[in-house]
Amino acid sequence: MEHSEVTSQTLNSPRASLTWSIKEHWRLHAMAGRYYQFPDFEQVFARLGTRSLRAERATNMSGGVEALLGDRVRLSFELFDREDANLFFSLAEPRLDGGFVSFVELPFRNALDSHAPWI
Repeated sequence: MEHSEVTSQTLNSPRASLTWSIKEHWRLHAMAGRYYQFPDFEQVFARLGTRSLRAERATNMSGGVEALLGDRVRLSFELFDREDANLFFSLAEPRLDGGFVSFVELPFRNALDSHAPWI
């Protein structure tokens, strides 16, 4: 369980992992978990901060097989998947407008999602 007074969120972060020795020199392993990152002070209270920000979320899963070859060599094959949601984003950049430089500054918001597929 995680809680933030700033965002008034209480979140569950379940995680699990398993390793199974198939034979003396072979192992299978698997892991799954959900992780959160609450916004920091600047993202909530600074000039571009937003009090309505929610926590970022990442869901990870991985699994693989490992072979021990002798006393010093280990061969491993692993698959990995990660999904991110509600990532923090703020656009603050200079722009050229009619020959004059102006700055666009938008407050932070939960605007981005991403996915890293099995590799």
